[in-house]
Amino acid sequence: MIEAPAQVTVSDLPLQTQSGNPLIRWALFLFCVAVVCPIRYYAESYGVDISWVQAMNLAAWKGLAVGRDIIWTTGPLSHLVFPLDIGSNLTEALRFQYAIWLLMGAVLADVFFSSGARVRNLALFSLYLAFSAPLYWFNFVGLDGLLTTGVLLLLTMVFLSGGTTRYVAALILTGLLPMVKLTAGMVTGGAIAGFVAHRFLTKHAERWHALVLAAVVPTVTMAGMSWLLLPSIDAAKTYVLASLEVARNYSSAMATVGDAIEIAGAAQTLAWISVVLFIVWRGDSSKGRFAALLLGLPLLVSFKHGFVRQDMHVIIYFCFAAVVLAILSLLLPDSRKPFYNATLVVFAYTVTWAGYATLRVGPDAYWQSAGIQGLQLAAKTTDVTALRRHLARRSDREYPAELALDPEIRGAIGSQSVAILSVAFHRDMMRHLNVELYPVIQRYSAYSPYLDEWNARWIREKGPRFLLFDGSAIDDRHLWTETPAMWLEIYRHYNTRLSKTR
Repeated sequence: MIEAPAQVTVSDLPLQTQSGNPLIRWALFLFCVAVVCPIRYYAESYGVDISWVQAMNLAAWKGLAVGRDIIWTTGPLSHLVFPLDIGSNLTEALRFQYAIWLLMGAVLADVFFSSGARVRNLALFSLYLAFSAPLYWFNFVGLDGLLTTGVLLLLTMVFLSGGTTRYVAALILTGLLPMVKLTAGMVTGGAIAGFVAHRFLTKHAERWHALVLAAVVPTVTMAGMSWLLLPSIDAAKTYVLASLEVARNYSSAMATVGDAIEIAGAAQTLAWISVVLFIVWRGDSSKGRFAALLLGLPLLVSFKHGFVRQDMHVIIYFCFAAVVLAILSLLLPDSRKPFYNATLVVFAYTVTWAGYATLRVGPDAYWQSAGIQGLQLAAKTTDVTALRRHLARRSDREYPAELALDPEIRGAIGSQSVAILSVAFHRDMMRHLNVELYPVIQRYSAYSPYLDEWNARWIREKGPRFLLFDGSAIDDRHLWTETPAMWLEIYRHYNTRLSKTR
């Protein structure tokens, strides 16, 4: 019996099996390396967020220990991702950041040259990775998002190509991340849980091996880093508990409602992700299940983080969505038709991304996504002495005369100890006064009785000679009810000495 061949359309043919033009592959790889450039340093300026950056840099310079002396959501390595030129912070940070760049370059080289992905898939991946770039610059501590992306890419490569080395590297990074920011380690921990769950659901031969490594490696890494960077086991425990306390109460204490159109944009973005996930799942259900388990929890966390305080934070969700789409691009079926259907999402997502990136980040979003802003900062690091002069000049421009500390106040304080109760610090205070830091380094962030008591006990037992306060409060709160236990101790032990316009 002779059977007639089935009709085959061009759109159903698989994509070319050859690797594609190597020059294009290399160009895309180098572009992505530029996008993930982690070089960051900052001039001192005036504002709420830069104040905790100043405090963490000052704490590192003074040798204060996280968990023992200070409490914040960032860990003992955090000053290396948002360095100011205080002490040796800048030079140490640059070494750390170049190490991150080398690591991310190796991860991307693995994706581009070992995954077997076609150039078309890599082009789509590169575009989405570029869209994710503002996440890596967000609010000074964005490099935790970059390392999170590195973990997700490593786990994806383990799924595609195997390799214990890749898996262990992802687990080590997960154990390291809490030393930068505790919640980032929790996000990657959720992704690893999804990875292990997929192994068990598919009855993978190495499922128990994956589970044991997932339980041991991050724990040992975090314990080892805590032993190196923190003064005691009690300090490590306090760092974890207090950071969770700050993060948990942030959701209620700092919540704001924004424009409803942004909620609609978030739903629309989720719809685009669902379309691409459906295409992946239809082509290979195992890939679809893997993507859903790996990326589901991190995407949910990014939405929560982005929309609890619905202001510039929303960019976290829209840019992490780009990370999700980038990974899905590597998992798309080989056939042309599904691939071309997935590319239609690019146009819809681009419009959504451009609207919110422009609104919430401004022109910098485009420089970051083009890989230019990071390379510009990296270029200035070739001469650290000139870089320091540049940062000093820029800091001078950031502080107008009307913000300067009143000379009579500075004269009264002299060289005696002082703590700053204000939500924003001034460079005069950091440079010319003997500043001491209370445990929850920004008073308004002592959201709960547990955190408030840390600051109250510090005032009671270690209070400095002077306190400075400018009378401002975040979100128009009532000043005296923000941290009642702390204010009670202040009223018990302090009297007003001077009141000036500045």
